[in-house]
Amino acid sequence: MYYRKYSETLQFRFDKSLRQKLGLDEQGLDYILVDSYDMDNNTIKYYDKDGVLHTANVDGDLYSIDMFSADELLKMEITQPLIYGL
Repeated sequence: MYYRKYSETLQFRFDKSLRQKLGLDEQGLDYILVDSYDMDNNTIKYYDKDGVLHTANVDGDLYSIDMFSADELLKMEITQPLIYGL
């Protein structure tokens, strides 16, 4: 097994914000399964650096727009929000 590589210069604000909400180390090697978020139970799954699967409980909503930097939002290739905004 090999550990994931951490690179502070390549880390997005969203990643740091998500790790903070989950109580994980901002510089950790955990792999968060963002698509596993269960809004009904407020849980999300992630693998720790050793590859062990965990489920984290979240207070309230996990995702919010303030988790992103302005640059991250501008650089995203998202068309769906634009469609709803028309």
